[in-house]
Amino acid sequence: MSGMLRNILILSCFRLFASDELRPPKEIQIISPIIGEVQLSWKPCVTNHSTYIIKYRINISSPELNQQYYTLHCESSTSLALHRGVHAEVATTWWNEESELFSSSSVSAELPPLPGDEGTAAKNLSCQIHTEKSLNISLTCNWTAGEMAPLDTEYYMYYRQYRKTEQCLDYVLERGGQRRVACHVPSSNINILIAYKEVVVLISGTSRSRKIQSIEHVYMIPDIEVLNPPWNVSFREENRNQILVWKKPYSLLSDICFQYEIQTLDLWKNTDKIETVSGTILVNGPLQETWKKHVLRVRAVLTSLCVDKVMYSAWTEPLHIDTVSSRMYILAACVCLIVAGLVFIYICLRFHICGQIFPPVPKPKNELKEIFLNDPHITGLTVNVSYVYLCVILFGVKMTFIEPQLTMRKKTTPAHCFSALIGLNV
Repeated sequence: MSGMLRNILILSCFRLFASDELRPPKEIQIISPIIGEVQLSWKPCVTNHSTYIIKYRINISSPELNQQYYTLHCESSTSLALHRGVHAEVATTWWNEESELFSSSSVSAELPPLPGDEGTAAKNLSCQIHTEKSLNISLTCNWTAGEMAPLDTEYYMYYRQYRKTEQCLDYVLERGGQRRVACHVPSSNINILIAYKEVVVLISGTSRSRKIQSIEHVYMIPDIEVLNPPWNVSFREENRNQILVWKKPYSLLSDICFQYEIQTLDLWKNTDKIETVSGTILVNGPLQETWKKHVLRVRAVLTSLCVDKVMYSAWTEPLHIDTVSSRMYILAACVCLIVAGLVFIYICLRFHICGQIFPPVPKPKNELKEIFLNDPHITGLTVNVSYVYLCVILFGVKMTFIEPQLTMRKKTTPAHCFSALIGLNV
């Protein structure tokens, strides 16, 4: 007990000593150099200590946001909406490795709300990012006019990426009125290299009768991206497996940010189920229920790894799978061909049509052998008739002999045959 009391006394003395040495910052300054950014700086600037690490604790609060963070430097900047004012506090802290040991009292500074008459600012501001097939992105923002904004109010939209601020030029007017209520920034004006950091949007306005308030909003690009559905969805069968494949949506986000939901609707049982996979393929193996008469759809899911809240794309177009019907069509076609063949054979045999369709080749009136044997010019000569038949086949089917002057040897060769046929009239 006495040891614990001694430690408490030592710690109290140390805190008393530290409180004399650890002093809060002075001369704090707060400014907004560009839209949607607050910048703090203070003096004196103490960045090192012989024993402890000196860090400055910063608390920034507005009606829409509260932030607390630490810095080793004597200045800091952060992005947030400033139209309703900002309150900032800075305190000096001592750290031992990763633990905060002591802190000084805080000093504070404020930025007032942006000027203008109450109720004239644009409201219901919402923005969306659209990613094109070329992976360029475009920005579209919509808002409604304030309740107290005169009819001659003309709103202007400005957007900032990193340090560069530009004005939107493609406005949309409210229905039946003249006030601007939307604006579109084409992809050619968005720098995709820094697109996935943040974008700050400011809506200001002018009127002849009233001073229009401005409104700001800071968006993280993944939080406002409209997810495209997966594309190129296809189905195939391979090695007794049914395979569904698709491609990642058009997006600058990494593959690890996405999961996919596959909805399977069984048209026979009138049931459906949803499966979740991390890749761009779903294999329905032979041990699983076969997709026979089903409808499949796929959608992308942007997980909390990359955004603050889970986001879903639209479903792809339904993919109809009807393996039963296709097999039945093939079987029916085969049966029809077989039946047609049998019917054709029966009709040919029954009505003797084959003989009319395919007439027999007529035989020559006189046998070639008899011609050679009875011809007085070649009587007594031995002719190899097979050579003659070969010549007939080569020259045509019907030939007539007209007094050929033949001098043939007893042993007739193909050359002799062709020589003998020189005098034939085909």
